[in-house]
Amino acid sequence: MKKIFRLTSVILFTSMTFVACSQKEISVSASSLKNVTDSASYVMGYSQAMQMKAQGFEINPEIFATAIQQVLKGDTTCLLTQDQIQSTMQSYQEMIMQKQMAELDKKAEPNRKAADVFLEKNKGEKDVKTTPSGLQYRVEKEGKGIKPTNVDDRVRFNYSLSVLKADGSFSEPIENTFIREGDPTISVLNGLIPGVVEGFCLMNQGAIYEFWIHPDLAYGNQHSEGIPGGSLLYFRIELVEVLPSK
Repeated sequence: MKKIFRLTSVILFTSMTFVACSQKEISVSASSLKNVTDSASYVMGYSQAMQMKAQGFEINPEIFATAIQQVLKGDTTCLLTQDQIQSTMQSYQEMIMQKQMAELDKKAEPNRKAADVFLEKNKGEKDVKTTPSGLQYRVEKEGKGIKPTNVDDRVRFNYSLSVLKADGSFSEPIENTFIREGDPTISVLNGLIPGVVEGFCLMNQGAIYEFWIHPDLAYGNQHSEGIPGGSLLYFRIELVEVLPSK
């Protein structure tokens, strides 16, 4: 999605039927696969078509099949110039991306509404503070050490993470390093989501804070590792150590 789709690797287009240059519909069944070449052709086409479907590609099957047969028959003359190919694929990429983003926005809407409702109520809760960006936090324990001051600083920390669901309730922690055996997590600040980076910059080493992070300071409408798009994130973080960049 971040680059122009590479469709040049497509070998065969298949569904249960395809349209040849003559526009005659050809049916494909298991009995049609007479040898290993037939079977491999079907597998390659089927696999490619499933990938295209999963990624939301839209094609004209007749033109697609005709272009493949043209090349396989030895006619490699393209109807478009290289400039036209580049322009076409750029426009196609933009069209697909717009449709994918619209679908993500639609799926994320219930979670975003729940986030807005929760934050509006939560800002009035005892000891909850709100930064200009909209990050909400509460101090559980203040620290006495140094603060991170540079995005290249590294931090060692324990944390638990829960997600606000569309019904307004929070999930069970999807990660909780407080109860995990081993060393705390370590990360460079600039590798974390914006809301967590801002949160760490409020903390002194040794502090424990709670954070409620709006999706715009987290993953937006993108789905990420079990976190539905548009979700508000709740973190409880202990800043164990700050490792300043050199």
